[in-house]
Amino acid sequence: MKTKQSKQTRSPQVKWSNLAGAFGPLLALVLILTLAVASSVWAMPQMPQQLYGNVTMNGGAAPAGVPVVASIDGVEYASTVTDASGKYGYSPQFFRIPGDDPVTPAKEGGVAGDTVQLSVAGAATATTNFASGSVANLNLAVTPQANPATPPTPPAPAPTVAPPQAPSAASASSAPSLELVPPAPLPPPAPKGFLDGLMWPIIGAITSGVIILALAYLLGRRRSI
Repeated sequence: MKTKQSKQTRSPQVKWSNLAGAFGPLLALVLILTLAVASSVWAMPQMPQQLYGNVTMNGGAAPAGVPVVASIDGVEYASTVTDASGKYGYSPQFFRIPGDDPVTPAKEGGVAGDTVQLSVAGAATATTNFASGSVANLNLAVTPQANPATPPTPPAPAPTVAPPQAPSAASASSAPSLELVPPAPLPPPAPKGFLDGLMWPIIGAITSGVIILALAYLLGRRRSI
């Protein structure tokens, strides 16, 4: 009778050690996969870079509707047009260069160290370094090009009345304009705590492990009976 009781008390201990050795690697694999998924979810794309300023052409303010383009390595990532005051990047048409998403293999924008090329009406005007989350004032100017000399016009036999001319860019720039306020800086991203991205995956992994061990225990008890 004593021998039978000793066998019954030792048998569950032996089965528990076997079950721990069998399901231990499976539980470790579940934890590794959970941490891998959490790390990918935790990654965040970079914030854009915001630029604004004045655009001058031929020594005066640029007219409305002149295109302003930002490109990196020949790829266009942002574009806008000047307003009636010859400015770009002011509300409501903010000029923001997107940041790259490190999770995807494609390049959606700039990263630290990239050179941003700015052009006005197709002419390269300035360059700047990409800085994620920054707001900077950058004035752009298009250098005037010399026009070829034209031969003098022979005098007319009779006086003629000159047609009315459109106002020049200099006179347009001298007209009063409203003072624009630079856009407010972008708010920094809210800090993300360690448990914000890993709490639910860890709880899921622990729950899976408890369920596996419970099933293993019930299976061992059933076989011992």
